[in-house]
Amino acid sequence: MRARTVLVSDDTRDRPVHWARPVRAAPARTLARSVILSTAELSEWAGRAIIRANTPRRPGSSSDPADRQPDTDHDPVTRLTERLRRLTFRLPGFSPGIRRALLHAGEVSFEEGRFLGDLVRRAPPDRPIIEIGTLFGSSTRIIATFKRPETRLITVDSFRWNPHGLTRRQHESITREVLKDLGNHNVQLVNSDKADFYRDYRGPAPGLVFLDANHGYQSTLDDLRWATSIGSAIISGHDYKEKFPGVIRAVADSGGLGELVGSLFVLQPPGDVQGAYIAPRASASD
Repeated sequence: MRARTVLVSDDTRDRPVHWARPVRAAPARTLARSVILSTAELSEWAGRAIIRANTPRRPGSSSDPADRQPDTDHDPVTRLTERLRRLTFRLPGFSPGIRRALLHAGEVSFEEGRFLGDLVRRAPPDRPIIEIGTLFGSSTRIIATFKRPETRLITVDSFRWNPHGLTRRQHESITREVLKDLGNHNVQLVNSDKADFYRDYRGPAPGLVFLDANHGYQSTLDDLRWATSIGSAIISGHDYKEKFPGVIRAVADSGGLGELVGSLFVLQPPGDVQGAYIAPRASASD
């Protein structure tokens, strides 16, 4: 292969400067293959870096995950991750790499997933299922798998928070891509604040309401009260554990705990004997 000399413009003197080291031109096919592999690998790595990024709480903030914001002014790791995140969304390998990384976040465990499926089967099939807090659609897909084809599933998210610092547009775009194959299976993704959805909902009483949104006390209490007032046959939610004391308190103040598998709870049905407090079990993933 023929060597060539690269000329670099010297801005200070406005004249060409000759490099002593010759540069060999790589074949276009090899270069293209290297670029494709590098971008795909970088996309995968950056996606995982996003998940591992630290998101410290603001001083004086609550323990609610929705209140956590990255301290990008002082944390060099977070600043680097933010730059990588922006780069990743422009890389050819973004779609497969970032989707695999993002789907690890917010998932229910295998044990919890089986229990959620059992709750779906228990719910009256002629009444809709409502999920509050889609995130990236992990639990949505579980519910859709176990429900009957005629049962309508409505999943609601405002896309205002996610654990990776994605913009609302990016978050919604990824979630719709993850759930796009469910469009023909009576599944509807609604972009809405839950308070607005509660106010505007005019459908029949749900067979199941599954709650996995803001885990603060008042927010969870509002969710449970709405589900009770609308006449849901089964009221369930995620993250009943020590990490989220607001969820535990809200359940206790809304009739008590009926069932618990992992951190997935079922509210004691109205009219039954009030459920006793059940301490959440620690898990290796916490």
